[in-house]
Amino acid sequence: MNKESGRLRGAIKISIVEGIFAQIHSTMTAIGTVFITKFALMLNATPFQFGILSSIGQLSQLFQPLASVITKNLDSRKKPTVNYALAGRFLTLLLPVIPFVFEGRAAITAFLSVCFISTVLQAISGNMWIAWISDLVPLRFRGRFFSNRSVYLTIAAILTGYTFGFFLDLFDSADGSLAEKFKLNFDLSIYLNKENLPYAYVIIFGTASAIGIYGLQLLKKQHERPKKVETERSAALLLSPFRDKNFHKLLLFGCWWMLAVGIGAPFWQPYMITGFKMSMIELQVYGTFSTAGSLLMLRPWGRFIDRFGNKPAMIIAIILGSINPAVWLFATADNYWFLFIEAASAGIMWSGTGVIITNLVLAVAPQGRQQIYSGMYSAVAGLAMVVTMLMSGTFLPDPAEVMGLHLDSEQVLFGLTAVFRLTAIIPLIGVYERKAKPIMLIIHHLNDFAKVRLIKYTGRMFK
Repeated sequence: MNKESGRLRGAIKISIVEGIFAQIHSTMTAIGTVFITKFALMLNATPFQFGILSSIGQLSQLFQPLASVITKNLDSRKKPTVNYALAGRFLTLLLPVIPFVFEGRAAITAFLSVCFISTVLQAISGNMWIAWISDLVPLRFRGRFFSNRSVYLTIAAILTGYTFGFFLDLFDSADGSLAEKFKLNFDLSIYLNKENLPYAYVIIFGTASAIGIYGLQLLKKQHERPKKVETERSAALLLSPFRDKNFHKLLLFGCWWMLAVGIGAPFWQPYMITGFKMSMIELQVYGTFSTAGSLLMLRPWGRFIDRFGNKPAMIIAIILGSINPAVWLFATADNYWFLFIEAASAGIMWSGTGVIITNLVLAVAPQGRQQIYSGMYSAVAGLAMVVTMLMSGTFLPDPAEVMGLHLDSEQVLFGLTAVFRLTAIIPLIGVYERKAKPIMLIIHHLNDFAKVRLIKYTGRMFK
């Protein structure tokens, strides 16, 4: 028992350290990061192409079920997990080469192609990793494991974002910005300018790939429980989750939620850059507020999940997730300071959502079927998000006047996603989770907890 506990602690430690290296790579190269967004803007991507770019991250999830087919006849997931991640991370080395080889539409096509193939390979690896970890970490404290690991990864993301965000601002900075003052003070403008921006990406993507690839050497050292060799046919394995009625309900919720989240999803960061004229440092400050919210609540999310279940936690996250986009309707290029407060709320919501949905799928899946359930959920729900992402890029609405507010096209989409996110509670109610506590019981418990804390506090005041 002690030996097993020691192995588990060692595996968790390696998972955190390796995850930091993976997070650094992801912060600079993953779809949706400010670095990829700025790179796409440098290549003159259109709104439709931003829709395609944003959808790649979700479209790649369609390939997750292939991970179950690849590993079903194997007694170990370690080698294919590392190899697929290695191929995906290595491909990001090609990104900075694109501006030197291609121009115009050819450059965008090459960029989207490399992003797609790299993201697909890493999605397959990620599905194998989820199954590997779910075998290692017992269900009773899996929520705390994911939330604690996320704390360290989030800190790594902050430091990476600020360091390389400032570096990128040195090449493309606004007048009066910190980066511009730094350049003028050290007389570096002759080297650090917009014309040399492609060379900045050589350093950024090259560093990211090197760090990501090195991290895989640590992943090789992580302990793995022996995997059961699956003898059933691939088609039967892929279709097995669809024979589960509760999985049908989970899929309905997942598709509903992702359809709602996909509305306007391609335009959050581009609108911050083009609509509000934010610098990279301002984007990183926004990200820091979001990260602070994540760090503040990751461990409480984990404890809440382990005590009350994923389903009630997701209801709370959905309510927050519908409030956050509505705040953007009141922001303008001259007045957007309150978005930094919204960022903290968004960080709380998304940190919880990431842990909750991963855990909820694993909780619904029967023992030994976590990998295929996780893969199928990600594939189908991800495809749903692709639909509204592409529609957002294709049918960008006209600006509108609503209750005295002038809304740009992107803000109209942000308002729509706020409304539709809230309705995702409807299908979630039908999902069965064995360990989930009733909402009224949770409210009663929290009410009693608040009363006890108030009594203790007032007692200390009058001593």
